[in-house]
Amino acid sequence: MHFHHPVENIEFDIPDRWWIEAGADRFIRSASSFSASSTPAWPNQLVSIADVTAPRRNEGIVGLGEERTISLLRAMVTGLELPPLEVHQPPGATKLVVRNGFHRYFLSIALGFPELPVSVRPYFDINAL
Repeated sequence: MHFHHPVENIEFDIPDRWWIEAGADRFIRSASSFSASSTPAWPNQLVSIADVTAPRRNEGIVGLGEERTISLLRAMVTGLELPPLEVHQPPGATKLVVRNGFHRYFLSIALGFPELPVSVRPYFDINAL
């Protein structure tokens, strides 16, 4: 299956076998995002995919891994709660940046969800260490 990001100029693929094995070929979207757990310390917010910069993997790091992709797709299509994406907003940035949730981000796009459940965390620059 081939997918296009709804806002950014990004395309990605999910092998048909993974898609079918996860049950995504029979999925009918009935909500604006996948079901997400929440904690009182970091409550969830629903935000448009357009408000979150698409995460990028460093060179040499695999994009979507088979086991993780199938497992997360299966959870999303069956409505199991998953953790929200952890995001932060760097100083001067207009969009949120994903700290944790690469697979959930792209699988949300693949399943046609227009929104993401996010947990906004304090800004942290790992490169400043």
